Amino acid sequence: MMNWCCDPFRNAATNREDDGFVIYAVAPKSAQLELQFGFAFRAVRAEHVAQLRAAVASVAGPANIKLTGAFRLRFCPWCGVRLADHYHSCYLEFANEDLRRQFEFI
Repeated sequence: MMNWCCDPFRNAATNREDDGFVIYAVAPKSAQLELQFGFAFRAVRAEHVAQLRAAVASVAGPANIKLTGAFRLRFCPWCGVRLADHYHSCYLEFANEDLRRQFEFI
């Protein structure tokens, strides 16, 4: 069972499709690199993105609409725990490469 640092972090880490905040683990590429975490947001539920883009395009023509945003975290934004230390042995439980790709251009 996961030992979450706090309830708001758990809520964001388990949010895979809803709007709001999303937290995801980014596995290190090598043993020398530190575990990283992404903190992202969605303006609309993932299931509605295509419908919203189509509606905007029908009114305004082709448009590049930014419905998400993301950056990296070292500390929990709610309780302040150092994330790499707290989740070093269990981060794979909420690491998700597809989710990371939704928010990052790596």
